[in-house]
Amino acid sequence: MRQAVALVATLTPDDDLEHALACTAAARDSLDAALNELMAAGVLEGSSLRAVAAQAGLAPNSVAARLARSSTLGAYSTDGRVRTEAVYQARAEKAGPLRFQPRRPTS
Repeated sequence: MRQAVALVATLTPDDDLEHALACTAAARDSLDAALNELMAAGVLEGSSLRAVAAQAGLAPNSVAARLARSSTLGAYSTDGRVRTEAVYQARAEKAGPLRFQPRRPTS
């Protein structure tokens, strides 16, 4: 990602238009992938889809599709979207299995 952004930063108005567009598109793709992963991490930590959308400056309806493209939550997607139920499941799986703890000593 840093390489793509650095390459865009070095572009000048004299550069070939095709080259400049290709570099800019590569940087955009890298930034989109990073944003998707950060949003997935935020959702797994407990933020709502709406809160993540607001923090990223996106429409709330676009977050579910972006989460489906993330490597973190992509396996939980259905029809190209990560539903709220899938987020709950991912959070539970991240927390690990539940352990039995007796309420009082057995002896």
